[in-house]
Amino acid sequence: MVSRLLVGCLLLMPVAAQAELYKYTNEDGVTVLDSHVPARYVKNGYTILSLDGRVLEVVERALTDAEIRDRDQRLAEEAERDRIAREQKILLAALRCARRRDARPGYQTRQHRWVHQHVTQQSGARESATSSNPRRIRNGRVAR
Repeated sequence: MVSRLLVGCLLLMPVAAQAELYKYTNEDGVTVLDSHVPARYVKNGYTILSLDGRVLEVVERALTDAEIRDRDQRLAEEAERDRIAREQKILLAALRCARRRDARPGYQTRQHRWVHQHVTQQSGARESATSSNPRRIRNGRVAR
């Protein structure tokens, strides 16, 4: 008894799955309801309806080559804008971090110390060159 009921349910399932209507527009502009969509109308899009008329799915029309190119170009431009925005956000965060770090009292990076040492050495060389030796200084260097 149970097996017959199970077999009966299994036989009815494909019928329920196929119980759909397809709504599409033909070349004359007439809306057609049918059990299938002819291949030549698929590219124009169609709607899948249940037997009681509820919309189950809407299949959009196929894009033309020009529309595909425009869409791809628009997506590429959006991706480029997003990439640039991410990079700017990262750089801005790094700049803020560096400013906070440099604002701390007594903080100097290795580069700060090197620049300070290099500048003081050059200015010391300039002072000694101008005071004790009459050589000329060109472009921040002592001429020999």
